[in-house]
Amino acid sequence: MKLKDLRGKNQVELVKLRQELKEKIFQAKILKAQNQLKKPEGLKQLKKDLARVLTLRQNLIKKETSRSEK
Repeated sequence: MKLKDLRGKNQVELVKLRQELKEKIFQAKILKAQNQLKKPEGLKQLKKDLARVLTLRQNLIKKETSRSEK
């Protein structure tokens, strides 16, 4: 998932995406524990994607609060 693709999304979409990624990470961890995860690097990528979403969402919140303070 590219940061460029995420920047076009609003907060509601980012929250939904965060939930989806958390569910995927949970499922991947279960598969990893059972030694059924086919691509272990996929878990690492999911975590990075989640971090991107959280960072972008936090930046949006900061921008909105700075606008409302003016």
